[in-house]
Amino acid sequence: MPGAGRKAFLHERKIARKYSKLVPKVLKLAEEAKARFPDVLTEQHIEIFSERIKGRSIAETAKELNYSLSTVKRYWKTTLDTISAIDRSLISRILELRAKKMSRELILERKRENFHSVYYYVRHHYEEKKRREKRSLHYLKVKREWLKHYYSDPEKRMRRILNARQRRQLAKDCKPFVDDLKSDNPIKIQAAIIAIAVRKYKGANKLIMDLTNHPVSYVAEEAIWALGELRVFNSVPTLISFLNRAESFELGKISAIMTALGKIANPDAIMTLLKYSSHSDPEIRDCARKALTLVEERRGKINISISDFEDLKNRFKI
Repeated sequence: MPGAGRKAFLHERKIARKYSKLVPKVLKLAEEAKARFPDVLTEQHIEIFSERIKGRSIAETAKELNYSLSTVKRYWKTTLDTISAIDRSLISRILELRAKKMSRELILERKRENFHSVYYYVRHHYEEKKRREKRSLHYLKVKREWLKHYYSDPEKRMRRILNARQRRQLAKDCKPFVDDLKSDNPIKIQAAIIAIAVRKYKGANKLIMDLTNHPVSYVAEEAIWALGELRVFNSVPTLISFLNRAESFELGKISAIMTALGKIANPDAIMTLLKYSSHSDPEIRDCARKALTLVEERRGKINISISDFEDLKNRFKI
């Protein structure tokens, strides 16, 4: 009775015989596929396929036929797919036998391919790990600096916490007034604007800016007054555009606009007030000069020198 080694030898020889019988059939099928699909398969396809189907590895085939490894792989796969469309069972059977009959070179080739894939995976994993460590170190450094700054001044930290609490409480208290700004009742809107401006709540600035175009005049004037009280710098271009159409407004609205610009007192507002301080209409001119007095009151809080205010004072005799 044959031993294990003898059995393995006989099994391999049996597989080799079956495989050698199928090779001519597959090559004949490849020629048939080339005749049926000349646009897909060429002589190079058949040449590479015949070498590979005989048991040569990709590297050996590429070296023998003077092709690149990628070309050999691509042509081999294309030919296999095309032939499988004609006779899938034959191709499946020979590929199964080929896998069992893999020579030592093919096994080594597969090991080399696995080694390279594992090597690149490990390398990518290592580089990604280093990047994560670098990011985490940078994050820790930034956090350490922030904590150092944060805890260096306990009073400042406590003020920040209290201010945040006050802002949250203020937003909670002003929520009903913000809802009233969206109502259709002008009196309710006016009361809401006054309540928000008195409480110095700046979370509704956008709604108040929209109300400057309200059809009811006193609501629009209250909205303009609130923009000045809250010192909404984003509203300055809107207020200036209103002044460019001053002829179509009542004097009360013009006065409210200039007063708001005087309270905001940013450079654009000051330049606009200077422009209108020499207006031909005496009432508009007086409104602009009164607004400039508000600018002078805030001279310690804006980026304009005292000499500039003295010049304004001498020029307009305020």
